Amino acid sequence: MKRLGVSSDIEAEHDLERMLALRAMMAAKHRLKEIEQVEELPEDLAEQLQRRAVDVGVRICPDILSEERRETHRKRVGRIKTVQRIQNEMLSAARHEVLAARSEPGYDPEIVDRVLRQLDLRSLRGTARRSGSTNT
Repeated sequence: MKRLGVSSDIEAEHDLERMLALRAMMAAKHRLKEIEQVEELPEDLAEQLQRRAVDVGVRICPDILSEERRETHRKRVGRIKTVQRIQNEMLSAARHEVLAARSEPGYDPEIVDRVLRQLDLRSLRGTARRSGSTNT
């Protein structure tokens, strides 16, 4: 492998990927700072957006973080996935209950459908947020 120079090509590709990941992360952080100069963001939201700026680079190349920060990142992503899973189960239970009410006397089918659309929209918003925030 060394004679063919394959490992150095892989290392060069990885170095370039790492460099681009860092550039992407820094651009996201820079843009966030620009936004913060124009908009007043609550501290907790600013911190969350700062973490998401780091996520931009980490998704491309996880080893831009130290091992300790990678572990913290993995734990945070695990918590996010747990919350998303539980939220999906809660929405599913809510949807099931509203569907069951449709067949009961006293519930207008149009209102039931309206409530179902609201639940579906909430579910779709959660899906859009997840795909935009974290793929890990």
